[in-house]
Amino acid sequence: MQLSAIAQQPAHETPVNQITTDNRHFLQTVADKFVSVVNSCKTFTTGCSTQKDHNIMKACGALLAKTLVKPEYYTSGFTGKCAAKLDMELPDKILARSETGVPGSASIGKLSVLKASEYSAQELYDMLSKQLYKPDTSPEMQGKIRAVLEMAEKGSGSEHIRRTEYAEIVERYADNIKKDVISGILLAHAINCDQGGPLLYRAEVNQLESVQNNS
Repeated sequence: MQLSAIAQQPAHETPVNQITTDNRHFLQTVADKFVSVVNSCKTFTTGCSTQKDHNIMKACGALLAKTLVKPEYYTSGFTGKCAAKLDMELPDKILARSETGVPGSASIGKLSVLKASEYSAQELYDMLSKQLYKPDTSPEMQGKIRAVLEMAEKGSGSEHIRRTEYAEIVERYADNIKKDVISGILLAHAINCDQGGPLLYRAEVNQLESVQNNS
């Protein structure tokens, strides 16, 4: 075929708007597949692959940290001495009562934006009890919730969670609670500085801040 003949053939042109639309559809398909792959591989610090299951395990860990870990872990030793020096009353262990979920209790979904350690043991207990009977809770997570609620009701001590799947997350939340206690002591010290109340020595403040930052 001669070059002139090729030049004379009508070109098959695709409208620019169609090209843009086709590209957009293609890119969206690629993006959707990418998100799907990422979500399928995604795991949270609790080892869960979904936000809901992650929230459930957060609530389980915080509840056990508030009911099974001995209160002395949070309030004894140097921490307790500093609190006593400021005339503070440190929180005691809060036992959960054996009841079914309260209809008005907070949803487990709130733990996506709030710290589980900020809820009381009773609130966490009610939250998990409510989640237990929801149809979207998997049988596996129902089993975990039942086990945790039973341990919280018995309040039999932290030795029952050693070498279990809950040990690591309970330790994490116990450390968070201890940090919250120390934050309260440091806040009380700061308030007393302004109001003329009893104060800690600078060395004591430094030690509390060191524990808070490194625990």
